Amino acid sequence: MIGGALYWASQGALTDLVVYRGGAHDLVTTGDPYHYTSGKGLVFTYPVFSALLFTPLLVLPKFAAELLVTVGSVGLLTLVVRHLFPGGHWPIIAALVLISEPVRENLFLGQINVLLIAMVVVDFTVLRGTRWQGLLTGIATGIKITPALFVVYLLVTRQWRAVLTAGLGFLGTVAIGALAGLHATITYFGTLLLDAGRVGGIGFVSNQSVRGALTRLFGDSAGPAGAVLSLLGLVLAFRAAWQAHRRDEEILALLLVGAGGLLASPISWSHHWIWFALLLTFCLYPGRPRAVRIIAAIGGLVLLTGPMWLYANPHGAALAPGVLPAILASAYGLCAFALLAAMNLRSLMQLDPQ
Repeated sequence: MIGGALYWASQGALTDLVVYRGGAHDLVTTGDPYHYTSGKGLVFTYPVFSALLFTPLLVLPKFAAELLVTVGSVGLLTLVVRHLFPGGHWPIIAALVLISEPVRENLFLGQINVLLIAMVVVDFTVLRGTRWQGLLTGIATGIKITPALFVVYLLVTRQWRAVLTAGLGFLGTVAIGALAGLHATITYFGTLLLDAGRVGGIGFVSNQSVRGALTRLFGDSAGPAGAVLSLLGLVLAFRAAWQAHRRDEEILALLLVGAGGLLASPISWSHHWIWFALLLTFCLYPGRPRAVRIIAAIGGLVLLTGPMWLYANPHGAALAPGVLPAILASAYGLCAFALLAAMNLRSLMQLDPQ
């Protein structure tokens, strides 16, 4: 499996890893990672603390850095799957997750999403109920802001100590980042954080969020509808997560929040959807309601194939007109909406893979 991952990663330029190293280099040399632009026009979009964490990669040759990120991602994700899905079937589950399109894209780009997932999963399982719960989620938020949604979940479920610990962890990363580059830290949290355009084109077919789908269909005029539907997806996810939390199914709740965040975020690239792959696996276990299992099976096929790439030009816009291309170009988001709706309709179901 690692050999296959290395081969797949070698087919790409690990373009995001190039940006990580470039941002780290500029932080070290100029104190500001946000002036960096890669040869493909990509810019550094994470907090200063994140650029600081990438600085050890600068001492490694390019190939060694690529090897470390690729093998590390495969190893961490395998451990996450083994932890979430105990029993004799975990190697099969791990293999299927590893060949899914979101993971393939992670390896192809040299992304760090698996590291963030591992941090949050450990926080909500190994550290659950301890005084340290929340710390890793707070640090993950300091690396890449999106894990902040899990802190919102802790707030909604009144896990006050974990909320405080997460907040302190996040503030610690901001303070460390400010020490490394005060002006850059102010710039990031003052202006760059909310600039979705810096991350990439919202209509790019890899963006499987609600807003991405509507932008491809209707252009910028879809703004109000996008806001409403994004909020609806988040509400469905948090309602199902609350029900799971009340049944003491914290892993399920965690994965539901992750799926809701993917729908609600302005940009959710396909390589972000590993959370959804893990949720689908939970929903395929025997004993689930039939509707949930059917939707999860369809979603699994969708994530294995990545059908949106059939309808993308080099600039990422959907090409072919018609209903079927529109559906396939936004298949991840549609499957997530359908699954969350079904789970809310069967909110009393028990989803425990033990």
